[in-house]
Amino acid sequence: MTSSSSVSGTVPLPHPWRSLAQAHRVAKPGTTVPSPCVGVCKMDLAPAWCAGCHRSIEEIRSWGRMSDADKEALWLVLEQRHALLHPPSHRPTPVSDC
Repeated sequence: MTSSSSVSGTVPLPHPWRSLAQAHRVAKPGTTVPSPCVGVCKMDLAPAWCAGCHRSIEEIRSWGRMSDADKEALWLVLEQRHALLHPPSHRPTPVSDC
């Protein structure tokens, strides 16, 4: 985890998390499956996931070549990773849909 890891294994978020539903609402027109990137591009050493979107380097690199079905499947994995890293009692308020 990052240096801000707590004893319980949860990590305070350095940014607001965005769910797939929220990402769809703020996606560029014509985007079928929006990118999970939230602009916080920092790789944690363990697990080796981006601190912002929880993707691995390989998942980030392959995003542009993935089918929409594969992107949606990855979103489900990312939401599971988020829940694992940030249980409900440690989650900040999600990004607003401004």
